[in-house]
Amino acid sequence: MDDVWSEKAWDDFKQFFPNNGNGSRVVVTTQLSNVAVSVGSQDPYLMGFLDEENCWNLLCEKAFAQRGCPYPELEQIGKDIAKGCRGLPLALVVIGGLLAKSNMTREYWESVVKNVNSFANSEDNEYCLKVLSLTYNSLPIHLKPCFLYMRVFPEDKMIKVAKIIRLWVAEGFIKPARDKTLEEVAEAHLKDLIDMNLIFIRGWKTSGKIKSIGIHDLLRDLCLRESDRENFIRFPRVQRISAVEEDRNKCNLCHNQAFSSDGSINVSEIHVGLQSTSLATALVCEDCKSMYPDLMRLRWVKVFGRPSGKFLQHTRLRYISIGNRYLDINYEKDIISSSILSVLWNLQTLYIKSDIVTPIIALPFDLWMMPQLRHINITRVVLPNPVDAQDTTTILENLQKLSEIHNFRCTEEIVERIPNLKELQVGYPDDGDEWSYFHLHNLVHLHKLESLSLNATNFSLKSITFPTSLKKLVLGRHDDYWVVA
Repeated sequence: MDDVWSEKAWDDFKQFFPNNGNGSRVVVTTQLSNVAVSVGSQDPYLMGFLDEENCWNLLCEKAFAQRGCPYPELEQIGKDIAKGCRGLPLALVVIGGLLAKSNMTREYWESVVKNVNSFANSEDNEYCLKVLSLTYNSLPIHLKPCFLYMRVFPEDKMIKVAKIIRLWVAEGFIKPARDKTLEEVAEAHLKDLIDMNLIFIRGWKTSGKIKSIGIHDLLRDLCLRESDRENFIRFPRVQRISAVEEDRNKCNLCHNQAFSSDGSINVSEIHVGLQSTSLATALVCEDCKSMYPDLMRLRWVKVFGRPSGKFLQHTRLRYISIGNRYLDINYEKDIISSSILSVLWNLQTLYIKSDIVTPIIALPFDLWMMPQLRHINITRVVLPNPVDAQDTTTILENLQKLSEIHNFRCTEEIVERIPNLKELQVGYPDDGDEWSYFHLHNLVHLHKLESLSLNATNFSLKSITFPTSLKKLVLGRHDDYWVVA
C-alpha cells in the first residue's frame, strides 16, 4: 500500500485484512514518520536518499530498461544527470522516462544535465512538484511558514540549525507554548519537517543533536512556487549594496558570483534621516531576480559599504549580524554604543563576529534594559555590572546564549538577571590567578545552563561549581581543549 498519508487512512483500510495467522504481510510506504511508527508491527525501515551507484542504476532502468548504459558516448553525461537528481528517486524516475523517449543524442542529454530540475518538472505538467506539493498541503498551518522560509537560502546551502531557529523566532513564525521556550518550539517544528522528509539532516553535533540541515533542489523549487503563490516573501530579507572591492562581481543578495555587470539593476536607496531617495545600482544574479519578482520596486535600507550606526537605530530591528568584512575597532564600538542599543527595544540577536584580534570592549548598561534579547555573540566584550544600571529590576528571561565574554564575573546580581541562560562561552586573561574574583561558584545557580566553554591559561577547578543541568563542558587553554559532552 503506497503513500499512506494518515493513521486514519490505514485504520479504515486494515479492517479488510483480518489477521488469520497465515503469515501474510502488508507493506506500507509513507512519507510521514509518525504514520510509519503507528501502522507497523515492527520498526519502520527508513529510506534515505540514494547513493550515486543506485541513482545511476535506477536511471538506467528507466531510460534503457536494463542495467548499465548501452551508449558509451552518453555514459558519463548520464552519470552526471543521475548525480544532479541528488538521490531523489522521484526525479530519477521522471527524467529516466524523458530520456527513454529521447533520440539518445549527446546534445539533448547535455541540455538535460545543465538543468535537471526543469526537466524533472517538464513532464506531465510539473509532475514532481505536484507529487511533492501533497506533502506541503498536508502540513499544519504553523509549519508552512517555517518550510517556505527555506527559500531564502541558496541551493546546496548547508544551513546551521542554530541559525535557522534564530531566524524563525526573529521573524515571528514561532508561537509561545506552555513550559517551552520559543527555541524549543522551533526545534520541535524542525523535527516535524525532517520527519515529513521536507528537509534533511546534513550534520550532527557530538551531543547527538542535529547541527546542520539542507533542502533538496526540487523541494526548494516547491518553496519558491508556493511562496510566490501565497505572496510569502516578495522582497529579500538581506538588503545590502556592497562597496567592497573584492565583491564587485558578487550578487548583493545571495553573495554568489553574478559574473557580469549585465545583472545590475537600479533601485532606490533610502537616506537615513532624510525624506529624499536616490537611485543606486546593485548587482543581482539571475536566480535572485527570478526569486524576487518585485525586486525592481525595492527600496534599500542599508548604506554603501557597511551598515551605519544611524541605520541600526530602528526600534523594530530584531536581528543584527555583522561579519569580518565590515569590522574595525571604531566601527565595532559604534555598533554596540549606548546611543544605539538604547533604542533597540525589540532586538533579539546581536551577532558581531571577528577573526582578528580586537581590543576589549565594554557593553553599555543599556544591555540590562533589553528584555527581548535571546542571543549575544560578540568577540571579546565585557558585561557591565547590573548594579550600576539605571533599571535594576528588568530580568532578561529570554536570554539563551552569551558568547565570548571576557572576564565574566558570575555574581549573584548577574545570575539573577539571566536565569534561563543555556549556553555560555567565556575567556580569562593569561595572568588571571585570583579566581575568587570571578565568583564562578555561582554557576551552579544557572539551572538551565547546558553548554559551558571556559578558556584560560590556568584553571582553578576548586573555585568552579558546575550546575547539574550541564550537558557539554569545554575547557580550553590556548590551542589545547578538553571536551566533556
